[in-house]
Amino acid sequence: MFVYGLGAHAYDGAYANLMDNGTAGSYNWHTDMRDRWMEPGDVTNIPRLSSQYDTNVGSSSTRYITKADYFGFNNFVVGYSLPQKWVEKMGVQNFNLNVSGDNLMMLSARDGFNPSTSESGATSTYTYSPLSTFTFGAKVKF
Repeated sequence: MFVYGLGAHAYDGAYANLMDNGTAGSYNWHTDMRDRWMEPGDVTNIPRLSSQYDTNVGSSSTRYITKADYFGFNNFVVGYSLPQKWVEKMGVQNFNLNVSGDNLMMLSARDGFNPSTSESGATSTYTYSPLSTFTFGAKVKF
């Protein structure tokens, strides 16, 4: 099963928190912070690192609005029945193998941004993407 969404925009709050935490050095930073403005003449679209004493630190900004188009590979199931001549040699009537997977891939505008986890598409540090799972099984009929 594949899922997709086209034509929307969403506020990526999780990314915003990683780009600005209000207290310099207190939390983890997004790797984009390496390209922040540091010296006069720097050409970048990422603002300078600021502290809690800056009145604009932690402000919401349109710079965190992200295209919410996505394509996901959510689910697959594959099964195989062993040929009857092999099964009879094992002394059983039927032998089936299967494998399934859930939440296998999400392609979106930013790594880690999953707009499908919320009705509004917005993310926060309190919204988790579903975990990927794999299941292997065998069914033997004697």
